[in-house]
Parts: sequence; structure tokens; C-alpha cells
Amino acid sequence: MSDPFDHPRARGATMQHAHLERMAELVRATAEHDLAEAQRLAAVAVVQAVRADGATAELGDRDGLATAEVRGTDGRWLVIAPLVSWDPNAEPPSEGPDGPGVWEYGVRDVDGTLLFRPDGDGAPERPATWHRADHGLALAVGLHERGLVQDLMESHLGWTPAVGEHDPVRRLVPGEPAASYAPSPYPGERPAGSFVIDTDGLCWPVRPDDSQPSGWCVEDDAGARCLDAWLAEREATPLSERVPLLGYGSNACPGKVLRNGTPLPAVHLAATMTDLASAWCTGETRAGHTPVTLVAAPGHVEEAVMMMVDGAELHELDRVEGRSVGRYHLVLLEEGRVVMENGEHVPHPAAYVGASGFRVPVLMAGRPLLRADLDLAQSTLLRAVVPTVEGDGAPLGRVVPASTHPKPADCVADPVSPPTDAVPRTAWRFSRTAPDPGEQR
Repeated sequence: MSDPFDHPRARGATMQHAHLERMAELVRATAEHDLAEAQRLAAVAVVQAVRADGATAELGDRDGLATAEVRGTDGRWLVIAPLVSWDPNAEPPSEGPDGPGVWEYGVRDVDGTLLFRPDGDGAPERPATWHRADHGLALAVGLHERGLVQDLMESHLGWTPAVGEHDPVRRLVPGEPAASYAPSPYPGERPAGSFVIDTDGLCWPVRPDDSQPSGWCVEDDAGARCLDAWLAEREATPLSERVPLLGYGSNACPGKVLRNGTPLPAVHLAATMTDLASAWCTGETRAGHTPVTLVAAPGHVEEAVMMMVDGAELHELDRVEGRSVGRYHLVLLEEGRVVMENGEHVPHPAAYVGASGFRVPVLMAGRPLLRADLDLAQSTLLRAVVPTVEGDGAPLGRVVPASTHPKPADCVADPVSPPTDAVPRTAWRFSRTAPDPGEQR
């Protein structure tokens, strides 16, 4: 029987709940220094969650309070104002609609005015408030309660939410220039799924295909064929001789690949990392960007890419990452779990992990500030308000000695046995291991 908790929707709901819990901790920490910024941060969390659900949402303003506003197909907006009145020091928090953590829900018309509730059952002193409740820092509850107001809006106005305008996944258009994926703001844009960048700087989709000797198929303007055949046509290093390098920051952006100046073609295979997260660093790059590093994050799941790199690419990436001057270590990971798009587990992928004081994770409220929770602009605003400390720059694995590079075989636990099926393999495969005990239910 399949595990209902392993369904993509169930995993997504679990990830969203964990995200909202982390955001609630940041809101509480921010409230110790700036209540208005804390209230704004709560609205940001709601906007993020609504967008993750596929709806269209924007950060707005109502009487000086930050709001999360959900657009409908008719141009009207559901307005969510979290923590309208809030006393973060109230112990225990009071119950009821007039407690210290009140959320208010309303409707904004197409002309920007707030609409009174048609049945007259809004808050007596605020007729434009359709619903009030004391959710405090229970962000998931406050988010869920919008369903009640959406039902009211559907009943009175025929309202339905607009979806798809904030799809966080950018689908790759075959032959799309890598330069069309902007590296700024950091960490830049990346397409969904696996892809290659050819010597002309064009991106082409790659998909798992067990019928191919390499296990992967490229689809370009010459048709579909084995990834190794595609590489051979360009006299490039075959997959079997490439090192799996985890790309979790800007190196996953095709535009940044061009800026790095690494040799082409480039091979990026989609992957998911578990118990690992990209987190904002304490310092800035020479270009003035705040980069990210990799941290252990039990229970966290994040999308990444496996950059299948050869020696020439690693040489250039060492230069880009400042490995020789100690900004980043090149590490064979022993923490976390990384699984490829085709379901294969990579036991010890290589990764650049922050090493210097400016490349270690920044801590806020005692935790690393994860890129999955706040983008660069939001994290910069928050760091101007809330004090931070320097985190532990743990390498998360075995540091590769300076001036050397790992071999592909170093990234797997054991040599891969020769295949027994009828299809001859031209490339070694990552080991298909049994799930961790924690993944079995």
C-alpha cells in the first residue's frame, strides 16, 4: 500500500507548515525590536504560503498595516491583515476575537476601496471587516481561515481566486538562451527539471530514460538521444567521468553558469536534498550580493541541481568560489540525503560549503536564516532590524584536500556493480539504496 504521507501534496503541506513555524519564530524575534516590522513579516509569510498554494497574492497596506492580498478572477481582492492588535508578551495569550493576536479579513474592490460585508454581519466598529479572529502567531491557522472568507465572497460576490500568476516553477523552453535566466537578484532564476547548456549557450531539456545507456535523454532541435551521445557529439567528457556537484545557490542559474566562464557544455540534473538547506551567509560577495551556504536542517526538503562537472569546470568553479583563499571548502557530503530526479541516491555528492567568517550562516533567533523562508530583499530588511550572530561553518562532510578534486567514484559508497539488464551501460550509475529508516512508515 502506498504511503499517503509520501504523496506530493502531503509533503508540500508538511513543508509549508514547517515554513510557517519558522516564520512565526522570526516574527516573535522581530517583535522584540520593531512591532511594525514583525507585523509586516507575518503578512509576508501569508503571501508566500498563498503563492505556494498556486493563488495570486501581493503584499498590500490597510491603514498603515501590512496585508496579504489574494486576487480574484473578477479583480477583487481578499485582504488578510495578520496581528492587527498584538501583544507578543501576553502570557498566556487571551482567547476570542479581541485578544492580543487579532487577524482581520476583508475585501478590496477593483477601485481599491474596502467593501462592507453585504449581510451586515461584519465587525460592528469596522463594517469593512468581514471576519475577525484571534490567531496570534498560529500562522497556519490564520492562513487556513481565509477559506471561510473565500466562501463568504463566493456566496455574496461570486468570487474565485486567480491562480497561476505566481507559479514559482519556470518551465524550460527548448533552445532558450541561458542568458535569459537572470543571475540577479541572487541566487538568480533556474528552470524546473534537468537540462544541459550547449556550446552556444542554449538550454535543452533532459529527462530520465532507462532505455538509454546513460540513463538520461536529451531533447534538442536534432531530436531525442542519449545524454552520452549528445556529449560525444561535442567532444565533451562523458557522464561516467563527471563529478556530481550539488548546486544549491547561484550556480544552479543558467545565466550564472555563463558568467562563471566554466567550459560548456554543462549538465544540470534535477535533485532533491533532504535534511539540508541553503542559508544566507554573514557577508557579501565582491559584487555586493549576500550569498548562501549549505547547512544541516533536519526535516527540511529543498530542490537543487546536480551539476555533473568535469575537471576543467571544477578548476574554474574553485576560482569563482574562492576555494584557494578559504572562502568555500570543497566537501564530499556526509550529512543529509540527495536524490536525483530519476530516484537514484547519491551518497556523497561534492559541494562548496562556506568556510570563512563571511561565508558561514547567519543566525537569527538561534537558527540559520533559510533562503526558502526569505528572499534576498526580505532577509536584508530583516537583518537591518534584528540582531544576528555568526553561525557554525561546519563542513558537513570530508573536506577535499587543497589543489585536488574528487573522482566520480569518491561520491558513491561502494563501486557500482555491472548492470545485469540487456541494455549496455556506458556510464556508472548512482547506487539505488534502500530508504533511510526514517523514510519508512
